[in-house]
Amino acid sequence: MDEQTKRGLDLLQRMKFKDASAEFEQVLQRNPNDRDALAAIVNVARKLGPPETLEKALTKLVELTPTNIQLRVQHIIMHATSHNFEFARAQLNIMMRLIEVQKPDTKAIHQILLAINMASQDIQQPVFFYGCAGTSPTS
Repeated sequence: MDEQTKRGLDLLQRMKFKDASAEFEQVLQRNPNDRDALAAIVNVARKLGPPETLEKALTKLVELTPTNIQLRVQHIIMHATSHNFEFARAQLNIMMRLIEVQKPDTKAIHQILLAINMASQDIQQPVFFYGCAGTSPTS
């Protein structure tokens, strides 16, 4: 892990979010594909925003690790909370194909469901599931 990323994580632990974000941004200027810095930016942006920063960092992480189902879950829910249901539905279909191919074990499925539950606390679950599944409360 990059030394500057380690400093940023230390700042995060001390609740110095703006200073930590500055460290991570500098790492990303040098290496836009640094997964540790991107993941840290996702965590900070999830708490403090702005939503554009969260979307950019999370989208980049998904691009860098396209088979990471947990990241895809977060990505889907982020778009569903923004009412971008068509994109969320398309990403959900990709994730379902990944699950079929990867055949995750019970522990991995539990982690996926936990990620969905934790991430969806900020939205009404029926909105997410109706929007992504293409169903409505009356169908």
